[in-house]
Amino acid sequence: MKYIENREIIFIMPKIYKRRVQIKRKKPSKPNKTSKTKKTNKTSKTKKTKKTKKTNQKKYYTLADVQKHNTLRDAWTIIHNKVYHIPYQWITVDHPGGRIIEKAIGRDATEMFDAIGHSAIAKKKLATFFIGYLK
Repeated sequence: MKYIENREIIFIMPKIYKRRVQIKRKKPSKPNKTSKTKKTNKTSKTKKTKKTKKTNQKKYYTLADVQKHNTLRDAWTIIHNKVYHIPYQWITVDHPGGRIIEKAIGRDATEMFDAIGHSAIAKKKLATFFIGYLK
């Protein structure tokens, strides 16, 4: 049961349970500047990780490359001159349109994609499958 009192929600529980109270977390206390604590000079040894440079090279694929990847487990498709690798899970289970997506595997599916009228959310999801451009 909920009762509203002074714009706060109070939950009434059976007698065997204690009343639920929201506990506010206290802010961590700041160290006192006047305290007389000794500072130890310990040098922390941290590993320096090598930063890997990300290559900004664009990958290009031919239509023949895409046509080789025409199975459910290894599905590539072309939409608007971009190549996408569609995961098996998306094809068989997650795709909202069902298994109609199988018709797009291994070929240019631009017309099919545009004919359906996909939402902005669908286009963002498609962008996660992007692997390169069509030559």
